[in-house]
Amino acid sequence: MNRALLYMDLTHKLLKNKCLSNLHFLCAFSIKYPQFGLNEFEQKSITSNEDLNHFKNDVIKYLRETIRPTAVTLSKHLQTLSREKNTLFNQNKNLEKELRQVKICSRGSLFVHKQSKIECVFETQKQIHEKEVIADEEGKYNKELQIIRKENADLKQQLHELRQNVTVNKYGGGEGVVEETQSIEDIVQHLQSLLKKLTQQHEAQAQANNQLNNEIQQLAKTKQKAHQELVKSMEFVEQLRQSNARVTEELTRSEEQREQLQKQLKNLVNEVDELRSENTNMENDLTKTKKKTKNIKKQSKNQEFSFEVNKRIIISQEIIEQEQERGDSLEAELKNKEKQIQVLHAQKEDLMQQLHSKIQSDVTETSVASEKVKELLEEIAASKNEHETLRLSLDQHREDLLEKEEEIASLNRTINSLKLELNALAGLEQDFTALQGKCKHMASELETKTVAFNNLQLAYNNLQVQFHKLEEIQKNEKLAAENNKMFVYLLNLFHHLYFNKYESATKQLAEVRTKLTHSQKYILRLENENSTLRNGLQKTINKLKAFSSNENQVDRRLVNKLLVTFFERLHNNGDTQEVIQLMGNILNFSEEEKRNVMLENETNANVNKIKDGKDTKNLADLWVEFLLTEMDEDGEDTSKHKNSNESVIPSKEWREEKSVEHEVASETDSKNDIEIANAFLHPGNENENSSEADHHSQN
Repeated sequence: MNRALLYMDLTHKLLKNKCLSNLHFLCAFSIKYPQFGLNEFEQKSITSNEDLNHFKNDVIKYLRETIRPTAVTLSKHLQTLSREKNTLFNQNKNLEKELRQVKICSRGSLFVHKQSKIECVFETQKQIHEKEVIADEEGKYNKELQIIRKENADLKQQLHELRQNVTVNKYGGGEGVVEETQSIEDIVQHLQSLLKKLTQQHEAQAQANNQLNNEIQQLAKTKQKAHQELVKSMEFVEQLRQSNARVTEELTRSEEQREQLQKQLKNLVNEVDELRSENTNMENDLTKTKKKTKNIKKQSKNQEFSFEVNKRIIISQEIIEQEQERGDSLEAELKNKEKQIQVLHAQKEDLMQQLHSKIQSDVTETSVASEKVKELLEEIAASKNEHETLRLSLDQHREDLLEKEEEIASLNRTINSLKLELNALAGLEQDFTALQGKCKHMASELETKTVAFNNLQLAYNNLQVQFHKLEEIQKNEKLAAENNKMFVYLLNLFHHLYFNKYESATKQLAEVRTKLTHSQKYILRLENENSTLRNGLQKTINKLKAFSSNENQVDRRLVNKLLVTFFERLHNNGDTQEVIQLMGNILNFSEEEKRNVMLENETNANVNKIKDGKDTKNLADLWVEFLLTEMDEDGEDTSKHKNSNESVIPSKEWREEKSVEHEVASETDSKNDIEIANAFLHPGNENENSSEADHHSQN
């Protein structure tokens, strides 16, 4: 109850000081958010628009100071998480490179056959492990993409809601700020939930990295075991010296396989070139996107939603940097593969030399060699499988690159949509300023109405004075009681009349405004018609001047038209005085001729009026028609003259508007008569009637 009384006091103060535009904001905001409510002393101290605007600005500053830092910290935290991801990814790549270098060093030894078996085992294990890791990473990235898409959809919905809120702000003073604060709080909660999810993902990735480190340690242990097995392979090589002559047949087969491998290498080189061209195209696209983002930053500096746009741009730049890093990693992998291929070529040449030397020494040992040949065939099949897996991985990387390009295009589209929305918001701000102007106009109207109300209060005070005089005259109690009853009755009548007159005055104002608009339109129409008539008259005057070399010459068609109209009016029993006057002016009649013609015309007109009272057309209309027909006969553009005819001839709408104006004038006269009658019946209301009459005269 106390808060309601305080708001009643505030509304009373704001009405006195004409602060109607801020009343709605104060009430809505204080009821919706009591934590930002004003104290009793502060509410009593607010008496103007400036004080309440300061209160508004303080609230908005508080919201910005509380919400913007949280958003900035969230964005920074997201950037750090993305950087940590990139560092972990690079660490994994470096570990893989180290393992490859260790393998290359191990392959450089003389005891290649036994070590190749061990490496095949390691490579198969590693491929299985890499496939599992790649599958896990792809699943994580797909989940992250789904989350990002959901976030984009949520942001679009929030933008749509903000548009609706802005449209509501046009018609409701302060509710828009309250709704905007709610939407901002929802966004902050949503960002906090995203932060929690990202932290969980980061912890999961850290666990995965720990597992990878453990597996690397296990691989190091297996490497030591392999070194021990190399010592054993020394003994195995001595047994190989006693190999069989069947190795010669297998060499031919190995040469054929070598040719096939060379063809495959050529295909790989072509694929590498294609990948490089694709990388160059990607880099060009990235430069273009960077230029676009720079232009977008320049355009969106002085706009309200630049913070969100900058966030999006930062995210898109991070994605682009990640893609660049992945492209670089792919190039590094391709270079490593080329190096491996060169090493394989060198190893093959060494093997060929070793085999030729062994053929001479190990002809007798055929049985052992056959088993080893089978092992070599198995190794070749394993190498083919590895080659196929590498091709599949390359295809997957290409698909990933295409998907990321599509994501970049979608981000650019969202940026463009945000630009359009910012332009729309600027238009809405202009509409808001126009509405503020309208509110000021309404406040001025309220001032006039308050003046009328004060005049009515003066009349009411005069009635009270008269009533006190009657009480002094009438001393008896019965008469006093009756007078009190009459006073109450008069008061009720006064209030009833006041409210009725107030409503009638508002209706009259609306009617007068509509009449003003109609009259302005009518004036514009008359001006256009007069301009067309003036142009027609000037043209006809110029033509008449051209026709008449002397002053006494007259056009036959004009005389023909005047005579025809004269005789038509005679037959129709109409007025012919206008025709005779015009003929006198054109043909230069003397005064005696004019008198004779006018006397005869008056006698004929009286007789014709007695016979038949039909109306004829006005001579001005006939004159206009004649001029227009001449213009059509002589003119060059018939279509323009038709339009001028339509504009000159008075239309039905014009006549209806004149009749409506006549009715309105009659209604106002009748209202004035009624007010004068009321003044005679109620002499106490003279001041009231005079104030209303002044108000009508001002309007």
